[in-house]
Amino acid sequence: MSLVEHLSNSEYHSSPGVSKSMLDVFSRSPHHYWWQYKSGQAPERKESPAMRQGTIIHTAILEPVRFKEDYVASKFTDKRSKAYKAFVEDAAEDGQIVLTQPEYDMALKCRESVMKNPYAAAALSEGAAEVSAFVEDNEVDNLLVRARFDWLAPGVIVDLKTTVHAGYDFAHSIRKYRYHLQAAMYSRVAQLCGIEKCEFLFIAVERDFPYGVGVYKLSEEDMENGLRLYFDLTSRLVECERENKWPCYTEGVETLNAYTK
Repeated sequence: MSLVEHLSNSEYHSSPGVSKSMLDVFSRSPHHYWWQYKSGQAPERKESPAMRQGTIIHTAILEPVRFKEDYVASKFTDKRSKAYKAFVEDAAEDGQIVLTQPEYDMALKCRESVMKNPYAAAALSEGAAEVSAFVEDNEVDNLLVRARFDWLAPGVIVDLKTTVHAGYDFAHSIRKYRYHLQAAMYSRVAQLCGIEKCEFLFIAVERDFPYGVGVYKLSEEDMENGLRLYFDLTSRLVECERENKWPCYTEGVETLNAYTK
């Protein structure tokens, strides 16, 4: 087992071990998992606009010093101009990524809003950002699993989520994206790494004005459901690996109830 700081995002994603996002793919079907992670033929993963925005906001909130080092705002409105192109070239030579002024300001306003929340500010008052964990789970045939904690501090794991609605409607996001699986899996990985009594918190921040913030922990029932799902998926994954069988949606003809009217 190991906890690794300062591992780049690309290094983490290319490291061995099963992650929560990989379990999400497996839950769609073992067939999809095999093609994505074992065939060697999957297309290169491309960063979506939402992923890019999330990375920018995460950096601004969790690593403000690095944000100022890695990003620079452009005040040019015409990206076709020679001045803008020269600005981008100069930034690239300095290892910086160019953002529009609204993108840059939005990230800083998200940080300001998060740090104004006393519970979020307290959770982020000490600790380390982007800590990667790798450990074998002895209850799942020593399957190597991995997690990347947005923020790890004594007694708390923080996961930062950018969202449209950071109020109680955030529960919809938890169900849709199965964040209960993430919370339970990350808590288990922390436990397997020797980190005891570590509470898992979500800090949800809205991407648009006025950048509302909510801080949540899941109910015991949701955490139990997430852990049950984790063991179900990892056990099935081990079985697929053992038998080298990767079925898709159906293995025969199944009855489909479409609830039509």
